[in-house]
Amino acid sequence: MIKKLCLILSVFLGAFTAFMLKASSFKAILLFLGFFVLYYFALIILYFIFIYIVSLFYDYKKEYKKQSKFAYKITILTMEFLLDLAHVKIKTTGLELLGDKKFMFVYNHTSNFDPIVQSYILKDYDLIHISKPENFKIPIAGRIIARDCFIPIDRENNRHALKSIARAAKYLQSNTYCVGVAPEGTRNKKDPTQLLPFRAGCFNVALMSKCPIVICEMHNLNKIHKNFPFKRTVVEMNILKVMNYDDYKDLNTFAISKIVKETLLNKMNLENNNTKESDEDELYSLQH
Repeated sequence: MIKKLCLILSVFLGAFTAFMLKASSFKAILLFLGFFVLYYFALIILYFIFIYIVSLFYDYKKEYKKQSKFAYKITILTMEFLLDLAHVKIKTTGLELLGDKKFMFVYNHTSNFDPIVQSYILKDYDLIHISKPENFKIPIAGRIIARDCFIPIDRENNRHALKSIARAAKYLQSNTYCVGVAPEGTRNKKDPTQLLPFRAGCFNVALMSKCPIVICEMHNLNKIHKNFPFKRTVVEMNILKVMNYDDYKDLNTFAISKIVKETLLNKMNLENNNTKESDEDELYSLQH
């Protein structure tokens, strides 16, 4: 959005200035590029000043009962901007599996960009996330996600964790918001092609609310920070399976966790094998 606005302004003012100065084609191009860079950085600065001021009206320590549509719109616009700034292209599969009912959204956690991509793609589904308390202390972002009704969970305090799970289940049971959860609890920083042990207790959210469980595999997001700022990163968000309540109502959290983990691993192993074969084919072509 910011790039498009800068492009429009740069074309208009660049063309006008070039006409007034009777500049050559080369100078006109330089004027356009100069205005584009000027507007781009100016708008970025103004935008962050704006959301900083807005965030001051929100309290990250407060438990908001209802989401602010204004704050949620800011969240989505900011996520769109961050993805655009990082040169991220998103490929999705399986979105047609999603129904009208609010769902618990579970995924493999490989990058800080995971919830950004998910919330942007699923912006029409009112997706909020269960997140660690430290994220709510991040300047600007922490206050805004609190106003979006994101849910902090203290994994070291079982009593507080149960309250967070009950809050998430209540949102789902009332068909208010979809809730995103990473069963691993944290990112796999060493090897994103594998899964960390699951925290099966998170599936109490589904058992308490009787909501569908959407299993999603995130792929290639760990490369975004490596490719930034010059290289584009193509990432994938793949909806693999939707488990309705009838599919898991007779299972405990450990059994549900096992099904989710196996579903994710099957997809991840398939992609890892395809990547390996592609690398081997490229190496063979170079050698011959």
